[in-house]
Amino acid sequence: MSKHTALVYGVIAVCVICIFLFPYGKRLYNQFPTYKWDIKHMGNIENEEAFGAKYLDEYLHETWHGKIYVENAEDALKKYRKKKANFLFINEYENDSAATANIISRANNGSRFLYATTDDYFIENLNIYALEESPSFDIKDFLRNPREQKRETLYLRNGAKSSTIKMWNTMIGYEMSAADTIRSKSDLHYDCYNGIPRGTYTSLISRKSGYDIAARRDIGKGCITLVYSFAFFTNYAASDEDLRKGMEHVMNATFDKRLPLVIVYREETDYTKGMNGGSLFYVLLDHPCTALFLWLLIIALILAIFINGRRRRRAETENQKETNSSISYIRHLATIYTKDTDYSELLRIEKRVLLYKLRKEYYFDMRTRDYTEVSQFAEHIANTKHLDKESVKDVLTTLEELTANGVQVDDKAYRVCLEQLDKIK
Repeated sequence: MSKHTALVYGVIAVCVICIFLFPYGKRLYNQFPTYKWDIKHMGNIENEEAFGAKYLDEYLHETWHGKIYVENAEDALKKYRKKKANFLFINEYENDSAATANIISRANNGSRFLYATTDDYFIENLNIYALEESPSFDIKDFLRNPREQKRETLYLRNGAKSSTIKMWNTMIGYEMSAADTIRSKSDLHYDCYNGIPRGTYTSLISRKSGYDIAARRDIGKGCITLVYSFAFFTNYAASDEDLRKGMEHVMNATFDKRLPLVIVYREETDYTKGMNGGSLFYVLLDHPCTALFLWLLIIALILAIFINGRRRRRAETENQKETNSSISYIRHLATIYTKDTDYSELLRIEKRVLLYKLRKEYYFDMRTRDYTEVSQFAEHIANTKHLDKESVKDVLTTLEELTANGVQVDDKAYRVCLEQLDKIK
């Protein structure tokens, strides 16, 4: 580990610097926005994408003169059930006959509804039919084949006068047409009107072919307008001159300026928020503290893998040392002594070495902390090596007796004692 200290400290320093520079770098990165141009963002009031609705909401509040409210669908219809109002539904629609019948009844009493939607079920309940769909918009195809994209001329109609706007043909969506008569009570859409006379069908935005992408159905004192293109009523439409002109044209042809405007955007769910975030960890990444913790956790994991993945030391051949080499050396020295030599000093060295070894071996046994003689370890040696306790104690007691002061040890007693010690080691 010590060999890589400089490398480890360097990696840690780089990580710390990155942590402190991350917010600044993120801010710089955010200055160069990239848009996905995804249709699923339509009606999302918190989304800044081209087809989101954040800037559209700001535009509507700035340009609409009078009272303006933002509600969800259920609250809007309940709160204004006895009042006339202009209702703008963006990518939020009713998908059953009972709800559609209620809206038709409200329109008959004087309320005005504008639906920017791509739901053909609701359109058919108004006795309006979706025809062939135009090519869908894909920003990747657009960038790969820019020359194949065309801006189509659309006609703004409402009465005798008409003007034109241009928009990309892949943003148009479905075409619409209408049937002006209800055939019988068995007709699919008859129950939605429940005796309410259905008024005329008026084209508001049409293609050169004559089919419409925005139209109004007059019902009693009010009306219901459908804009069947995802491009209108988005952030992109608020910034594009032609689409903004078309959006204002539809609103002017639908709404009564004397009535308040109630806007209903698509209600966000946990699933759609996760899709908009583009990450499985969108809940953590949405909050700065948890996002920082997540990034620190990832950095720590990478650092741990990097450090532990390297060898802690280089590979070396392990040479087995001869056990008790100091004792072997003493035995070698003993061979130079004569038979008349006193071996007690050598035996005392043997005893000190043995006592040191036993203290080291039984270091973690608290009962041995006060042992000063080798014979006191007899029971532990016998239990550890599965030997007879009395035999072990006799050998160690003999060693203590031979090493007592004033005792002379000849060569025979010395060798016998060493042989007995070898049996218990």
